[in-house]
Amino acid sequence: MKIGLLNFMKIKIAEVVQDSNLVPDKTIFCVLKEDNSNGENLIFDVGQLKSLSAVEEMVKNNGVQVFNTLEEIAEYLNKEK
Repeated sequence: MKIGLLNFMKIKIAEVVQDSNLVPDKTIFCVLKEDNSNGENLIFDVGQLKSLSAVEEMVKNNGVQVFNTLEEIAEYLNKEK
């Protein structure tokens, strides 16, 4: 069964929202607004960014750490606690 990208994103968003409720202290959330890592310049459209912003606010309110770059995630994970 082939899952399209939008359906895949919906599944992953549902999972992160569920995790934000169940284990917020073990969940991180990051939206990379564009990705050029594989030679393609992939960017979200305005509607997608609006939806992701709503998800970001929801999970943040549940106590999840939210980031905007991979560097921010690395810094957070490498901090001594």
